[in-house]
Amino acid sequence: PQVDAVRAMSDDMAERIARSKDAMKGLSPAQMDGLTAEADAIEVAMAKAMTDGMPADCEAVRILVRRHHAWIGRAWSRPAGRDAYINLGRLYGEHPDFRARYEGRRAGLTDYLAEAMRAFAERELT
Repeated sequence: PQVDAVRAMSDDMAERIARSKDAMKGLSPAQMDGLTAEADAIEVAMAKAMTDGMPADCEAVRILVRRHHAWIGRAWSRPAGRDAYINLGRLYGEHPDFRARYEGRRAGLTDYLAEAMRAFAERELT
């Protein structure tokens, strides 16, 4: 399933995932804890925004997605471009592990996050 989802993404998505895994292996426990805490904070805030009925493309959500985009840049060791970021949102929806993670936070969060990522990328990324 992951291979099929990755194959359907942009040409360099598999490479980015591999680089991300390699980069994370080199993190200290404190650095990994920091990345995990930031991801958790972003996910909690996104779930709250969704619960509060904020549109996925509103400014308040865009601020959260900007944080997510920066977090992805740290994980990937470089910023995600427009297509890669949109495709990552698609991967979240297609891969059962990602879907389980986000749906475990709040039902519907996976699709909300993917839509917010797409809206952000189309507006702010090249």
